[in-house]
Amino acid sequence: MDINDLLFFLTPLGIYILVISIRGIKKSTGQKIIYEVPFKFGGGTFTISEEKKYGIYLSGKAYRKNPIANIRPYVRNNATQEDVRIAPCILRTSVTGADGTGRIELSTFRAGPGRYTISFVGNGLAIDRVISHVVDTIKPNSDYSSFSIQIREHCSSAILFFSIWGIILGSIATMSGMILPFAM
Repeated sequence: MDINDLLFFLTPLGIYILVISIRGIKKSTGQKIIYEVPFKFGGGTFTISEEKKYGIYLSGKAYRKNPIANIRPYVRNNATQEDVRIAPCILRTSVTGADGTGRIELSTFRAGPGRYTISFVGNGLAIDRVISHVVDTIKPNSDYSSFSIQIREHCSSAILFFSIWGIILGSIATMSGMILPFAM
């Protein structure tokens, strides 16, 4: 067995890496929606059926002025009346669809089965408020009627990061396995 025979094995290995990476992308962008409420309602009540980590997303028209500077999520367990600890996302995951809508992850929380109330009162992160003031000078009037808050199952952004690199490396391995044995 010489080097050319070994290079042929790059093609199935690359295809395998591509398939796993595409599944990772689908998992990180296609989380199940638990609850959705229009931003203008200011909050709502939702039910969680199993203990997991969940994400709070702002959803709406992409590339438009959004109300992210006016959102500080607040979640309360209805049975115990205790506040749920919410962790803001510093490295935010965002997804933009082909239809021009998008969503961005604002924060995450861990919760068990039960009924919860969400409200989004107060100011968001400081960087969001600064950016909002800059955008206000460009476009002062804003219409937030197309935006909503979604509760979804959380998926780590590390899965998305490694899936993107897997697609790149899988493509390189597949092409190298097809070309290099004939070039050598």
